[in-house]
Amino acid sequence: MGNPTFEILKVVATEAYHADWKLVGDVAGKLSKAPGFLGAWQGLDVEDSTYLWLIVAWESVEHHRALIDDKEQYPILLASLHTVAKEIVFMHHAIFSGDFTKALGAPATEFAIWTLKEGVDRAEFQAGLAELTQLIERDAAGEVFEGGWGAILEDERKFIVGLGWHSMERFKAAIAAAPEVRAKVGALRQLAADVDLKLASLSKYPGA
Repeated sequence: MGNPTFEILKVVATEAYHADWKLVGDVAGKLSKAPGFLGAWQGLDVEDSTYLWLIVAWESVEHHRALIDDKEQYPILLASLHTVAKEIVFMHHAIFSGDFTKALGAPATEFAIWTLKEGVDRAEFQAGLAELTQLIERDAAGEVFEGGWGAILEDERKFIVGLGWHSMERFKAAIAAAPEVRAKVGALRQLAADVDLKLASLSKYPGA
């Protein structure tokens, strides 16, 4: 089996979730019974606790799509999800180049979503992201946790970099101290229409 597919769900957290984050256990419990389920992580955005991140590992995107198509079980899951999510901001799927579970287990997990400008060659950009992650892992050794990059399956113009860090502050300091990384980021930004970079503090839900 190849690398798993990760469902990356960003939502606006409910007041009930803020009062008792363990409510998400009902969602994870229902997900864990689905064929192809491998694990689930949850946690708030580091800079804006309005937002909750839910990450699910699947054997393949087809396994998750089969659950979505299940007219009996999926409405039950959605009802459970809405106890912790007021609004879905986005749902993406990606297969990462490295072991993204290591990044998910870090104190802070980076989600950098890149949207290409029209006309930019995808292969060129993908090569650039591969080089960027290699540079970060080399120049921020001891600060960064392995992750990787991947194409977002729902949109051929979107890509994601997912890495782990000790904290937002140490992430910023590590990048500031790595001139080759900053230069590569600058070059890639010339090819991108948008870059949305967030960090979240996640935990793997027990039993999921």
